[in-house]
Amino acid sequence: MMMMYIALWVGGIVAGSIAYLLVLWSRRALSWTTFTAGVLAILGLLYGAKLQYRLEHFPLAYSFAFSPLEIFEPGVRIPLGIFFGGLLPILWCLALRAPWRHVGDALALGGPAMVAIGRMACFSNGCCMGTACGRWALPVCMTFPPGSEAYNAQLRDNLIQLSAAESLPAHPLPLYFAAGGLCIFVVMLWMLRRRTAPGLMFVVSCTLAAASKLALETLRAEPRSPGIMFEIPELVLAAGSVVLLVLLVRRLAARPAAVPVGWVKGAIAGLLALALGLAGPRAALADGTGRHVPTAEEALTAYAQNPLKNRRGLRLLEHSGTDGVPPVVLLAMGDARLRSGQRRQAERLFNEVLDRESGEPWESWARLGLGWNALMAGDVDAARPYFADIAEAGGGTSGMARLLVALIDASDGKDVGVQVFDQVAADESAAANLRDVARLAGGYARYWRGDYHAAAEALDAALAKNSSRELTDDLQYAAAWSRVRGGDREHGEAALRALAGDGKVQGPPVSVALLNLDQRAMLRANFERYRRGPLNAPEARVAELLDGNGKAMARAALRHVDEAPQMAESAPLRRAVAVSYAAPAAAGVHSEPDASRPAVAKPSAPAATSRNAARGAEAPAGGHAALFVVLAVLLVAGFVFATWRRPSRPGPRSRGW
Repeated sequence: MMMMYIALWVGGIVAGSIAYLLVLWSRRALSWTTFTAGVLAILGLLYGAKLQYRLEHFPLAYSFAFSPLEIFEPGVRIPLGIFFGGLLPILWCLALRAPWRHVGDALALGGPAMVAIGRMACFSNGCCMGTACGRWALPVCMTFPPGSEAYNAQLRDNLIQLSAAESLPAHPLPLYFAAGGLCIFVVMLWMLRRRTAPGLMFVVSCTLAAASKLALETLRAEPRSPGIMFEIPELVLAAGSVVLLVLLVRRLAARPAAVPVGWVKGAIAGLLALALGLAGPRAALADGTGRHVPTAEEALTAYAQNPLKNRRGLRLLEHSGTDGVPPVVLLAMGDARLRSGQRRQAERLFNEVLDRESGEPWESWARLGLGWNALMAGDVDAARPYFADIAEAGGGTSGMARLLVALIDASDGKDVGVQVFDQVAADESAAANLRDVARLAGGYARYWRGDYHAAAEALDAALAKNSSRELTDDLQYAAAWSRVRGGDREHGEAALRALAGDGKVQGPPVSVALLNLDQRAMLRANFERYRRGPLNAPEARVAELLDGNGKAMARAALRHVDEAPQMAESAPLRRAVAVSYAAPAAAGVHSEPDASRPAVAKPSAPAATSRNAARGAEAPAGGHAALFVVLAVLLVAGFVFATWRRPSRPGPRSRGW
């Protein structure tokens, strides 16, 4: 199914590219500069579509830098992709004095062609489905099986019973989007045949696409949260409407007697009404008017069933006020914010649980959320005290918190981390899953120190005692890769091949940093598993703390066995030292940070510099750097061609706006 999804979108991009080239060829504007503009349009489309999704679900520091392979993973948003795909080539043409109007018209024909085919991928994948139909739309609506997006949305809204064999008739929204793209494509062909003024196709296409996007978003079964999803189409619609209005006034001023004044006023009023009316869906979503605000029990029950899709009820409940909300619901609200990468809101909700003095286990869970929140921001100095407080409290979450503290210490190269792992692994009174995680973490800690032989031996011993089935492939991979890194390539590669299997079952893409067991890459992968995982008590998910996909990592590692001896050591997890401690160190005076309270870094030039340097180090190897290299090469090639020979202009100058 995923391959079909990718194939249809690739087919749409190819069809759009062909339409783009044909328009430029027909207008005698095809050159290396305009061809490069088309390449930039594709790169901008792919990058922007993934960026918008990451901005919705990840902290800002993790959103912009990602591996190109993530483009092929689920989770994209079209508006920002189309915006970047149109903006980059236009800016490129303006910079090199290329015929940007013709490039815009070519994009105006290629974009709808891509959408008309690509949206069929959404339909085949069962995503982006619509709400239940009214009677007026029954002839075009369809029913969907259990597990589909439409079925789950209707089940959540109590429109169908849990035992229902299929959903109520629902809008096939991807088909609507595809039909809209096809209609715009036909309009663009008509304008192309009539040889309209250069650039007019681009304006009309953008305006129609934005209007159809805003209109159809009201039918989505899983409404998107207010933000870029609505702001970009609204901005494009407003700008396009203004441009068309100006062109209309200029045309009528040249021929004042051609059209009655009343018709002009009616057209202006219609455009304004269209712009204001289509802005309504976003406003309705923003204030929640017309939507049922669930009770705390309803919101929590729905969220427990599917945290990733059923966050909307908790958001509505949060907007109506958190006074009197039980601590468990506050924790669920904070968890929903954390899964969405909204760290500031998550911190506020977790702190509210602590301010109420809610007791155990709520306070330990809130501290765990605050620590994980700081850890995702890379501020290990702020995260460690929260975990240490939980470990000292001795509650049900103390074992997991103790391991997290040891992981932080081990990632900083401290021997105390290895000692804690060995103590927990040897503690007969500890839970079995906790001991399994401690054994795996002990092997990781030795690997991070560069002691690959000791890591392989520890991991082999852990594999013999392991009782957690989900950690078996991680132990096997870590032991095999430790042997490869330690120089025992023959045995390590053989173990990797045995773990990888025949390779017919494709797993998720794996970055070089993750296959090298880099702490930051493992943290990001763990957060993604947590974000998509079920809602459980923290102590029930301790085995998931280090659970990865060993088979997928083994398949990726086999492609990099030759590079293993030259790979850099895993970088420490610690991003930066708090500003209050950096000043004495810079002056040559050693000062130990106070571990009893979270370190708060005040805004300053050194702190900002260290954060930016660490963010650059966090980027996966071979990730966004490759994209920037490609863009740089294209820029240089286009500049050389533009200075060597100007792009050919169309013969007779077309009629202007």
